[in-house]
Amino acid sequence: MSIPHRGDDMDEMAEDYDMGDVEDDMYEEFQGSGLGDSDSDDEEYGPLDGRATDISSAQARKGKDIQGIPWSTLSITRESQKYEVMNVSGHIAPEERLPGSLLEGFSQIQVSTLAIKDKLLVAGGFQGELICKFLDRKGISFCCRTTYDDNAITNALDIYDSSSGAVHFMSSNNDCGIRDFDLEKCQLCKHFHFQWPVNHTSLSPDGKLLVIVGDDPDGMLVDAHTGKTVHKLQGHVDFSFASAWNPDGQTFATGNQDKTCRVWDVRNLSKSVAVLRGNLGAIRSIRFTSDGRFMAMAEPADFVHIFDVGSGYNKQQELDFFGEISGVSFSPDTEALFVGVWDRTYGSLLQYSRLRNYLYLDSLRMASGNLLLILISRSFRPKPMRRSHVLNNGSAARSIRVRRPCDPQLHLSPSPDSKSQSSPTAATRRSRGSPLPTDLSAPPRRLPLSPSGGHMASKRIQKELLDLQRDPPASCSAGPVGEDLFHWQATIMGPADSPYAGGVFFVMIHFPADYPFKPPKVNFQTKVYHPNINSNGSICLDILKDQWSPALTISKVLLSISSLLTDPNPDDPLVPEIAHIYKTHRSRYEEIARSWTQKYAMG
Repeated sequence: MSIPHRGDDMDEMAEDYDMGDVEDDMYEEFQGSGLGDSDSDDEEYGPLDGRATDISSAQARKGKDIQGIPWSTLSITRESQKYEVMNVSGHIAPEERLPGSLLEGFSQIQVSTLAIKDKLLVAGGFQGELICKFLDRKGISFCCRTTYDDNAITNALDIYDSSSGAVHFMSSNNDCGIRDFDLEKCQLCKHFHFQWPVNHTSLSPDGKLLVIVGDDPDGMLVDAHTGKTVHKLQGHVDFSFASAWNPDGQTFATGNQDKTCRVWDVRNLSKSVAVLRGNLGAIRSIRFTSDGRFMAMAEPADFVHIFDVGSGYNKQQELDFFGEISGVSFSPDTEALFVGVWDRTYGSLLQYSRLRNYLYLDSLRMASGNLLLILISRSFRPKPMRRSHVLNNGSAARSIRVRRPCDPQLHLSPSPDSKSQSSPTAATRRSRGSPLPTDLSAPPRRLPLSPSGGHMASKRIQKELLDLQRDPPASCSAGPVGEDLFHWQATIMGPADSPYAGGVFFVMIHFPADYPFKPPKVNFQTKVYHPNINSNGSICLDILKDQWSPALTISKVLLSISSLLTDPNPDDPLVPEIAHIYKTHRSRYEEIARSWTQKYAMG
């Protein structure tokens, strides 16, 4: 049940402005800087001159590198950088005969959560399954099912060392239970039951207290040995999904669907000591560095926030990119932050290195096996890309932009003697914090909001518009109609290898107020003869319906529509009659499609 949002004591972050002028400068500088200017000492990866850039929409849709980089000429392959640890798509069963283990195993598990510590991996499933694997051993070590209840999703797992030194892990489930397992004995040690589904549990550094959050606005601080409630945590107004302890053992944080993260002090739990707001949605993941100096919190998509704990959480850095976030984690030595980005085509791992000596961000993008190292300097002007740091094969992200400077103390970067690298493309970053330099402080012109539109949707749409202007998809263009940011018109050139060649097709795009969590409404204005497009201009395309994801963009939508013109899907038609002709009389279909194109799209 949703509870009305209450924001009376929530600290609002200052409004940030897109630095359009800065990005213009960056773009122009990049256009003017060639790869031949690289001063790299390491040329083992060979030149990237003469890159193929004519990538079709169909190829891009299937994951081909949209930069046209000739990965086949590079000496590093995707296979050399990854290996399979566990495959749950088929049947799996434990190879070790341990007490309490389900020897028959499981089939086709849907993994809902993962935890890894040292050499142990634990996976939880949607039906209460638990799978344990030691990374230095072959096969699965232990399997069990926590419950056979219908509502048995494993929401979170936490691996820790008990006071005796034994390795334990704790499971939080939708059946309102928390279970503590001893891995050495392969036994269930404790089982605490509560009044609502448990979404996340965190154990204090001394092992004495548990922070428990779930489908209730009030979290709980619980005795880890008895399960008795020590204190209720009151302040959130919706359900919570994340929690984490600061290594100091005195403070901890909880993340909620009310778009806030609250920080608590065990010495005074009457009120949270800080309220940190997100931008788009619930706070789904929280992590502290091992030294307790920084805290990261992640939203469901697009945003990760990094806070300076020593400043009382008043200084922050905001990472901004396109993609649903599967999780965040700091490295044990605090030198790196990893962000998992879920995407059907460009599933990625972002790595940010801790910045030293007042530099800014060092971002490592791994998309479909592709690694690109990027450094943005303090002046917000990227240095020429060094060929030796295009590290791996696959498709690069196209969306990293610099927004606003952060307080230098918050930045993650290489050590002072490390060399600066940059790339023309990556995933977006935005920072908040210190004031802008005087020559960059003027905010760009902003289009007015739709009367029914939300501020977060407007920010996302403006960001997509900027990216489209910088790097439009092949044979496509789009932009607002007049001053209405939520109402766009797009043009798609008929693909050369289709009966629509030579045509110019107009498409209307309407963004909902809760975009990008809901798909845009897209309709053809130009009549087109196609099995997946009807006379009203409606389009039968999965990513505009049940397969929509906040990670998708209008650029990807336009590429998908262009690809649909080349490769219709007659098995899922919007116009069955045209689909039948396409299947049984292809030449007749193409003849009519060409005729319609000449009549309606070439006038």
